[in-house]
Amino acid sequence: MSEVLLSIILWTIVGGFFGLAGGILLLIKEKTALKYSIWGVSFAAGAMLGTVFFDFIPEILEEMESASYGNIFVWTFVGILIFFVVERIFAWHHHHSGKETHAYTYSLMFGDTIHNFLDGILIASAFLVNPVLGPLAAIAVFLHEIPQEIADFGVLLHGGWSRKKIIIWSLLSAAAALIGAIGTFYLAPLLDIELPLIALSVGAFLYIALVDLVPMSLKKRSQTVINIILLILGILVIWIATLLLPHVSG
Repeated sequence: MSEVLLSIILWTIVGGFFGLAGGILLLIKEKTALKYSIWGVSFAAGAMLGTVFFDFIPEILEEMESASYGNIFVWTFVGILIFFVVERIFAWHHHHSGKETHAYTYSLMFGDTIHNFLDGILIASAFLVNPVLGPLAAIAVFLHEIPQEIADFGVLLHGGWSRKKIIIWSLLSAAAALIGAIGTFYLAPLLDIELPLIALSVGAFLYIALVDLVPMSLKKRSQTVINIILLILGILVIWIATLLLPHVSG
């Protein structure tokens, strides 16, 4: 197994499986997890924006100096469009009553699996363009997954799923990230689409941060100031990491 593939697998596990910690915390301490998850949302949004503007876009611009990919940022639009369509198709509604298992829980789990698969693609494509980008992409995914899994686990509990069932299905769903990552490692170089995939990642991260996370963090006006501080802190953490990590040419 090559060193790059091993790194991709390890960091995909960090981004995907470790993100389940948020949902598991909900199962153990529901009130505490729900109370503080909104802070994680703000920090994750900042980390994703920092990854886009301090790492992904500069890397794309640098690589484009020696390669011609046409209008590479068309892929950014494609990334936004993909995540918009995925969320609309697998949109879930939990305005139900009773304790029986509801069909929307399976729609949520299927949509989450697709999302995890795409996360694996994003992490692997970052590694293929520049080894430094890979861990940063994985960390951004991880920070996003924690509050998302808290929300998802809450919905599944409301839908009648047992704690054991939630954990088993969530682990299987998280495995989709590994499938996406390993598939990208083998196929992207053959198709010469590593850079377009990074541009696609830009669109995905922008969509998640600005459409999903930021509006969610602004729902409670009483916490606006602390959420703004946490968003800026998330940006600063990625900026500092970018300065400290050595640049490795892709």
